Amino acid sequence: MLRATVIVCLIATTWADRPTLAQPHADGTVDATCRAGWRHPVVAAIVDDFRPPSNPYGPGNRGLEYATAIGDAVRAAAAGRVVFAGPVGGSRFVVVEHEPGLKSTYGYLVDHSVEPGHSVERGQRIAAADVGFHLTVRRHGRYIDPRSLMATACFVVRLVPVPTGVVLAGSDAVE
Repeated sequence: MLRATVIVCLIATTWADRPTLAQPHADGTVDATCRAGWRHPVVAAIVDDFRPPSNPYGPGNRGLEYATAIGDAVRAAAAGRVVFAGPVGGSRFVVVEHEPGLKSTYGYLVDHSVEPGHSVERGQRIAAADVGFHLTVRRHGRYIDPRSLMATACFVVRLVPVPTGVVLAGSDAVE
């Protein structure tokens, strides 16, 4: 008879490189973001949290507002491909697609160093912030809380075979 135990591993990293907590979708699949990890794109305080609007045109905050100074480095939150980089309504923006249907938008920039089609790595400098910086994340066109991809820990559960007759200290063996 084969017994197994569950080992929960906490992947420890620095604040800027915190891994993500993968959220399962309705079909049971889990995004690869847990393995890759997401990070905050700037080193600055968050001054306005995600507040989803009650309808597509309602008031709220569709992302995170950071207190940045002009020229602060903006880095890719995760690896991906740049799909837009340029002006919108008098400000500069960069949009990165991380996987099909998952995009991050970096807004209120004074300049950008990437162009559409460029591949970016997590942590790579992609732009310089203006006074105040905005990050949004959309999954299949729907805004989601960027913090949901930046949890403080990623738990990886692996089943490890344990030979019959071996009892692990502090475990409740299941036969």
